[in-house]
Amino acid sequence: MRRMLIGLALATLVLAGSSQAQNKRLPVDDSLHNLSPVNGQGADTCRYCHSAHKTAPVRGLWNHQLSTAEYQFYTSSSYKQGAASLPTDSPSRLCLSCHDGTVALGSTYGSSTPLPTNKSLSEKNNLGTDLRSSHPFGFDTWVRDNTLRDELFSSNPRITGDAHVKLYAGRIECSTCHEPHTPNIDPKRPDMFLAVSNENGGLCLSCHDANKPAPNVLNGWLASAHATSGTKEGTNYTGYSTVAESACTTCHAPHNSGAERLLRDGGAKGCLECHANAASQSHFAQTWVGYDDPSKFMHPVFATGHKPDEDLKSAATPRHSDCWDCHNPHAARPNGPTTAPAVQPVLAQTSGIDKDGNPVTAANQYEVCFKCHGDSANKPQGASFAKYGYTPTRQVDAHNVRLDFNSAFSRHNVVQARSGNTSPAFRNAMLRLDGTAGRSLTSGFLYCTDCHNNDKAQESGGNGPNGPHVSSYEHLLERRYDMNRPAASRELPVMSLNIPPDGGDPLNGPFALCNKCHDVARLLSSSGDTAFKQHAQHVVNGGISCSVCHAPHGVQSSNSTAALHAHSINLDLAIVNPEPATNQVMIDTANRTCTVACHMSNSGPVVHNGVKY
Repeated sequence: MRRMLIGLALATLVLAGSSQAQNKRLPVDDSLHNLSPVNGQGADTCRYCHSAHKTAPVRGLWNHQLSTAEYQFYTSSSYKQGAASLPTDSPSRLCLSCHDGTVALGSTYGSSTPLPTNKSLSEKNNLGTDLRSSHPFGFDTWVRDNTLRDELFSSNPRITGDAHVKLYAGRIECSTCHEPHTPNIDPKRPDMFLAVSNENGGLCLSCHDANKPAPNVLNGWLASAHATSGTKEGTNYTGYSTVAESACTTCHAPHNSGAERLLRDGGAKGCLECHANAASQSHFAQTWVGYDDPSKFMHPVFATGHKPDEDLKSAATPRHSDCWDCHNPHAARPNGPTTAPAVQPVLAQTSGIDKDGNPVTAANQYEVCFKCHGDSANKPQGASFAKYGYTPTRQVDAHNVRLDFNSAFSRHNVVQARSGNTSPAFRNAMLRLDGTAGRSLTSGFLYCTDCHNNDKAQESGGNGPNGPHVSSYEHLLERRYDMNRPAASRELPVMSLNIPPDGGDPLNGPFALCNKCHDVARLLSSSGDTAFKQHAQHVVNGGISCSVCHAPHGVQSSNSTAALHAHSINLDLAIVNPEPATNQVMIDTANRTCTVACHMSNSGPVVHNGVKY
């Protein structure tokens, strides 16, 4: 009896809609769901979807002809729920009868011919039958993971964190997120018919929990840079005015995203829409300015392949560089005071490889870098990476920066403290880009970004963004660092450099990067070069760069000795050849002798056979 009364009441509402609309308009009358060509006539509005008689064999006195299409559903490497097909009793079939685009908008069960309409299904609202790029729905199998709210598993029947966001038969359906009769519950997105406002991610967070601890990938979201940013939302997708208001939908599109994990634009391009903004006053928004300038060097962020659950130690995991390989967009916070080598807030809760080669949540900046520049299996890099600058062929080199910094003999102090073999021209503090004293060098560690950084980095006194994203210098270096390159034929002399007697402009000269921590002018003077005393002869007179003899990261202990590789000596074998009589190539720092043959002269190799220095 109760069901009969409800049915009669609905029928009465449908039949009486026209007269009621004369007096009172319904919210749906002024929405996109009013398909009637005569705006505001209630009966016309309702009958495109509902009828008191001759309805489809589904709930809601449904009138619109249902689609017979088969659907493909969302999948990704991080998706743990399950939906192979849409259940026959799914109310989402009602929505898809229009929104899959296979049935005319005016086709109903109550009319032998399509009802007239002046509306059309826009590209944005046409979900199609391939739903792999739309938020999952209609699934019965739930798998508990760290991102989902406990209410979804602790209650029977299942509930979300918001009473207005309802599940149907324990399932997410279209009407979980959308209220089809009321367009303006979220006044900033009336076109989306949202069940609750999604400003600041309110709708998304009714199922996804940002408060649960790691390994929840959303942990840290509420205090993150994206969740609190007042920057203008740059994509114009969402209808919200700031990144904070847009929240999840700044980066994720619940429908027709075109990419795994519902990411807009599929990858780094989505980040660049906000983070390559030259007009912005925010250094964070300027991060990738110049990425499309062929004269500049950029981190290869279009080398896609990132998966949230990737195995960092597996040889089968391709080396790649997407934005989220270095940044966790849910947890990243604006940079604040840190002490090297501790990870900066902008790198918060990012995966990494520690100094011993173990996967970790990065606590130190270098651990983020080691994911690619340490044990990554697919190295050395291919020929296409030559565009980032010349790479020397070292005496000792397994293309593993992690092992270089772990050297027992000589290294820059990124992972461990200095070896003790300190140059007499070592500065007490780094030179900032304007020549003033910066961070102290008398104790502590270096960051990778002390050398690899934007060429106008704010943290070095410039007016540009921080980080190894885009630079005017090869290898994404912060400052100029000239390197000799081998000639096409090894029988020809190597290109020498034209170096002024004092090493040139300390801030912009050929060794500006070295000069940041080492007083190059002192090293090239007769009185200041107390360690080697031949720097001026080689560098100024011979045009030989630092990179011919020194490896800037360090010399890994395997196949090296303290006698031959102190002071980060690791000869470039593309330029330095074995001495012909002994077939040896070495600089013996213990006995202070040099045994090499260098192609640095038009008259032939310059040969040293155990020459003392």
